[in-house]
Amino acid sequence: MLVRVKLTGSGVGRDALRPNLPTYSDVLHLHTQGFAYVLIPDDTHPELHKHASAKFEQTGHGDALIALDEAGHSAWHAHLDKMYQEHKGKFRPEIA
Repeated sequence: MLVRVKLTGSGVGRDALRPNLPTYSDVLHLHTQGFAYVLIPDDTHPELHKHASAKFEQTGHGDALIALDEAGHSAWHAHLDKMYQEHKGKFRPEIA
C-alpha cells in the first residue's frame, strides 16, 4: 500500500529525516515539505486503507493514503505495538 507519511528526525548528522516505520520501501522523499511517499507491506498494516476516515490521492504510483483521523492512527499504532512488541511505542507513523 502506498502512504504519505510525515518524516521524523532533524536531518542533521546521524539524525536523518526518515519515515517512522519498521518496514517500508521509498518511493519519493519530499524533505523540504516534511513528508515521503512510501510503500508499506499490506500484511503488516492490514485494513489501514479500509478505515472509515482514510482519504486518498491519485499519484503516478497509484492511489496514496494521505489522511487518517486520530482513531485510525491509534488503531494503526496499536497494531504496530502488537506486531513489534520489542519496540512497543517506538513506531508512531503519521499520515501526512
